[in-house]
Amino acid sequence: VTWYGEGDARRIVSGGPRKLHLWDAVKGGLPLREFEGAGFVRSLTCHRAGDGWHIVSGGRDKTLHVFDAVKGGAPLRKLEGHTGPVRAITCHGEGDKRRYVSASDDRTVRVWDVAAGAAARPAVDGHEDDVTAIARVGDGRRVVTASRDKTLRVWDVVEGGAPLKLEGHEGAVLAVECYGEGDARRAVSGDSGGTLLVWDLDKGGAPLLKLVGHTNWVLAIACHGEGDAWRAVS
Repeated sequence: VTWYGEGDARRIVSGGPRKLHLWDAVKGGLPLREFEGAGFVRSLTCHRAGDGWHIVSGGRDKTLHVFDAVKGGAPLRKLEGHTGPVRAITCHGEGDKRRYVSASDDRTVRVWDVAAGAAARPAVDGHEDDVTAIARVGDGRRVVTASRDKTLRVWDVVEGGAPLKLEGHEGAVLAVECYGEGDARRAVSGDSGGTLLVWDLDKGGAPLLKLVGHTNWVLAIACHGEGDAWRAVS
């Protein structure tokens, strides 16, 4: 599930077997629109495109599909290259410099040139097992990925280079979210044992904080707040 828009024009996008559904987040009711051709959807994101919005999905068919949220219809483009299901997608940049970043069970992270409809650079690897989640850091020039190999990696998707490796989880890392600004950028990650860890994304090193209480997998995390008053919901 993801969402976009403001005020009375807020929309929710949900994905499942071979279809996406667009919902009115304010009025509720039946779906406003269905989108077909996306395979079995495992990940979704949205971004502005001119005066409208585009929806990007990834799933078991190893492909990213881009849809026009306003006009509907078949996918505007398909981005192929992963050799495993696409688990997570995010994006950064504007106009001709917009990029999608996708993470897959093939253990790679790929950066896509949206305007060209092709890979912006060869796939990058570093994880030793499925990549399960991805989160933007600030404006999206960097991303954090989580993996079943019990680690996180911080990637510079603009300049490239070797990722920063974060180690400390005792189980598969299944969720990650970022927060903060400037020199206080942090990530919160959750694993299959129910533990959450907080990380310094600039200095790396050992986790800053360990949060316990769950008795099973942590599959999703959201952060909200500002300054020194941030909260995480898992």
